[in-house]
Parts: sequence; structure tokens; C-alpha cells
Amino acid sequence: MKKILMIEDDKYKSDSVKDVINESNDMHETFHVKYLNPGLRELITKEYDLLILDMNMPQYEGGRIKDKLGLEALRQLKVMKKRYKHIPKIIVLSQTEDIEGLKEIVNDIVKGSRVESQLIDVMRFNPMSVEWSQNLDKHLRELC
Repeated sequence: MKKILMIEDDKYKSDSVKDVINESNDMHETFHVKYLNPGLRELITKEYDLLILDMNMPQYEGGRIKDKLGLEALRQLKVMKKRYKHIPKIIVLSQTEDIEGLKEIVNDIVKGSRVESQLIDVMRFNPMSVEWSQNLDKHLRELC
């Protein structure tokens, strides 16, 4: 059974992703966290096969929520390689219109690290289109 960690704060998006995962294959076990810090702790303490990472997720810190920390999560995975003995395959989800620009930024961040080899895709989540769900389904099937 493949273990998937999803870090996503938006209930609609997380439910949509879970629906695609459930329809794709029964061989996936999905764990969901809403904030960056608990998600990174999960990656330190457990091994996952896939990380689905929201670019606009919040981070809960000191009683406050900080926003748009998906890029920060990639930076932390890159520089804290000793803490993360196992870095899973990674799919980045975003609702940005400029997905190509985001891909360039993500690729610049992970370039030359173990994270680079684990990055599967940077995808645009668009609930009005089936393209994102078809792409996610394709990646899930390749994972098995």
C-alpha cells in the first residue's frame, strides 16, 4: 500500500484530491494535514511515497496563520536533508493562472538537491476542468 501525505488547508481542494485518489486505486492510504509545521513533522517521523503539497497553504505559528508557504516547504526539504531521511515523490498543486511561472520558481528552488529528483509535477488545480484530475490520476497510477 502506497502512503500519501497531503498538506492542504482548503477543504474543497482536499476533498477533490481525495476523490481522485480514491477513484484511482485502492492501494493508496491518504494522510491529510492542514498546516506546514505538522506536515513537515510527519515527513520527519514517517515515510511516505507521495507528498501532495499546496502552494498556498498556511503555517500556524505562535497563534497566527502565515500564508503561502508551499515554496518555504520545498526550501526546508532541500536544506534540512539530514532530518528528512526519506523524501517522497512530490506533486505541487496551485490555483495560479501562471503555472509555467510557478514551475520555473519551483525548479529554481529544488535545483541540485534530492528534492529535484523527487519532484513529479507542478499542477494547476482548476475545479472547472478535468485536466488536473486526469494528470493526478496518471501520476497516482505510475506510483503503484
